Amino acid sequence: MGADMKRFSAKGTLALYPSYVGMGLFLAWTVGNSFVLNFEGTAAIEHARTVDLLCAMGTNVLALFVIACRSNEIGSLLARRPVPLAAAACASLGSALMVLAGVLPGEALAVIAAGSCLRGVGSALLFMLWSELFSSLPIKQTSICYSAAYLISVLLEAGMRSIDANVTLVLECFLPLASAILMGIPLAGHAPDGGEDEREPARAWAFPYRPLALTMAYTFAAFFFHSAISSEAGGFSWVGGGAVSALCLAASLLFVKRFDASKLQNVALPLMIAGILLWVLLGNEAGSAVMMLTDAGNIAFRIFILVMICNICYRYQVPALWLFAIVRMAMLVAEAAGVGTGMALAANRDATSDLAVEGFAFALVLVLATVSAFATNAGRNLADTSWHIVPRESGRTSRADQLAQVMGGYEMLVWRCAKVARLYGLTHREEEVLGCLTKGMTKTQVQDDLCISEGTARTHIQHVYKKLGVHSREEMIDIVEQVE
Repeated sequence: MGADMKRFSAKGTLALYPSYVGMGLFLAWTVGNSFVLNFEGTAAIEHARTVDLLCAMGTNVLALFVIACRSNEIGSLLARRPVPLAAAACASLGSALMVLAGVLPGEALAVIAAGSCLRGVGSALLFMLWSELFSSLPIKQTSICYSAAYLISVLLEAGMRSIDANVTLVLECFLPLASAILMGIPLAGHAPDGGEDEREPARAWAFPYRPLALTMAYTFAAFFFHSAISSEAGGFSWVGGGAVSALCLAASLLFVKRFDASKLQNVALPLMIAGILLWVLLGNEAGSAVMMLTDAGNIAFRIFILVMICNICYRYQVPALWLFAIVRMAMLVAEAAGVGTGMALAANRDATSDLAVEGFAFALVLVLATVSAFATNAGRNLADTSWHIVPRESGRTSRADQLAQVMGGYEMLVWRCAKVARLYGLTHREEEVLGCLTKGMTKTQVQDDLCISEGTARTHIQHVYKKLGVHSREEMIDIVEQVE
């Protein structure tokens, strides 16, 4: 932490301002309303929105799937200079084609499909490029990056709604290019800690069930309300997301030593549940307040989950492309499911009983609370854990087997405990306690061996059990012995 705080200087923060703005421009383009679909000529095309949703979503997910499967090979390609501009050109050209579809004669739906596919590919590549960049930063800087980026995107989207429609269309078409240009500034001047030479060899990692469960639950809930409630109610929903982003940015800047985005999980859940319960009590009459609350909860959660993933990649050397691609795919799938469910409810609201709607809402609250409790059970501070995203065993000779040929039993135990401590975020003292417990020592023996008090020993033991997510010494020993 001390090294991170030294790097967290005013000069370093100023040097990353282009990144905040660039990511904000990209987010305004990709997560905001698609203004090109509101263009008079494009909006008049029958089934335009459906084609755009299916094509953009399909190509986006496909591109992310390829990146996740081939993250090691694709990583070197994405690092090349022309790739960001090429991805931005795809995204901008896609937006332009969708505008032209409403003007040019011919097969309008085919033009919209082509534009949507280009937008999907460009969106996937730009998201992964920005994620790869931010994953090379410590958690304090990442908290500022994402909170500032979301604040910029919210304000920019609100501004685009209030200006001339033609100016808005031009801005939307050029936002990806501006984002890619700004991406080149930190890439030229920022050298992340530890390059590819310092990273461990490519390996398979445990599937990220915890962040995926959280991501899908929150994203589904947010987009369900965006489509279930009338569009007129969403005019000021951006206020909630803007307020959360501003507060997170202010806290990240003013309370550097005491605040990071892992605290936002404690804000996102109450905001989301409050929005759901308000909708149950007052229905669409409170649509504006409901969307404001759910949008605030969704933005708080997105900043939280993206910062946590960056922290996992930064601290534990988990491949950023692989992990971000999986989580982004989960976001898109949950977004589509939420939109589809919300539209189905809005279309059949008269035929759906109030009891069924209330039951669905309470089920949504239960799911959110359950997945939040499940995911946050990994430890006291989420910033200190890998969320059980650890290397998987390989069929080849493991590193542990190779070391066992030259190390004694005690040396192997120390090595295994050090490895577990790194993967699960244990402190140095907790690593020593883990070694004592693995050797079969009692609590009294631990405090005597380490020269610590009974209360301190009890606290460290509790922390070790909680961070490893185990409830017995046998489970703890299994984790240590299975380290490869």
